Amino acid sequence: MYPAGNLFIPAPHGRLEAILKEPRAGLVRGIALVLHPHPLFGGTMHNKVVFRAAAALNDAGLVTLRLNFRGVGQSTGAHDEGRGEREDVRAGLDYLAANYAQSEITLCGFSFGARVGLEVGVADERIARLISIGTPVDKYDFNFLEHCRKPILFVQGDVDEYGGHQRRGPLL
Repeated sequence: MYPAGNLFIPAPHGRLEAILKEPRAGLVRGIALVLHPHPLFGGTMHNKVVFRAAAALNDAGLVTLRLNFRGVGQSTGAHDEGRGEREDVRAGLDYLAANYAQSEITLCGFSFGARVGLEVGVADERIARLISIGTPVDKYDFNFLEHCRKPILFVQGDVDEYGGHQRRGPLL
């Protein structure tokens, strides 16, 4: 087992603040990177949806890593409209792959975290599956998903302000 708790992950701009949690039972069935909503609207790794998603994945036997994007909490750097945040996702994946080399990686993102994470996850061979919570289909372009051959679970509310479940049709 690796150290659980608060840690800092090296990133191109310095470091990313993160929380790593091992499953209680000790049997690791995989690993998951869980990403938060838009930093300029209060999104952090402590967001209640991100916390609950990570807890559910952890209960299912996955090691979970939540990280703060650049400029959030104790992470260095500044918000970069999704461009630099993709680097942050890759830094989190590098950390997980280096420390849990034999485990499949699930990438889970909420809102902005889903948008940034899905784009990285579609192209990154280390990702086995994707989870998108509150996919902001009204705010961002998701055409890159047309070529995705990985399983994606969409969790979408009926009255999501950035795209209710009825508007995610083009993603399916």
